[in-house]
Amino acid sequence: MFTMDAAARIDSWNQGARRIMGYEASEAIGLPGAIIFTPEDRAAGEVVQESLRLTRQLTVELSPPVLQGEGLLEALEWLSKHMHDIYGLETTVTASNHPRVADEDQRILLFQVVRELLFNAVKHAGVTEAHVTLQEEQGGITIRSPAPARR
Repeated sequence: MFTMDAAARIDSWNQGARRIMGYEASEAIGLPGAIIFTPEDRAAGEVVQESLRLTRQLTVELSPPVLQGEGLLEALEWLSKHMHDIYGLETTVTASNHPRVADEDQRILLFQVVRELLFNAVKHAGVTEAHVTLQEEQGGITIRSPAPARR
């Protein structure tokens, strides 16, 4: 039939490929391998690729890799950048000390709570900036945010 190189371009084309696809070897060699698909197949492939991209993005949003090995402060700093990139929300994260949450489930829960609060601030309050302050006190973590500026 045919083979493709590492760049997904056709680099060999035999008589069987010619009979099935209708291209001569001189026409097919060097073209993208995608020529073997109909426009409908290519469009469906684009939908699949977009679905995969969105799934990867959602996976990172729900459980960013920084949560797995870093501390809560680092995860919230990542969230600050992410909220800016996605929603244009200017978020500052400060900590009076470097609060440690050793339990991963608790760290994930606190991260999710802050993420939801920031998302709601953008979606429902129409804010342009937010401030999150972490503080370890009396054996627990306090998360504060003053009243945000509105859009």
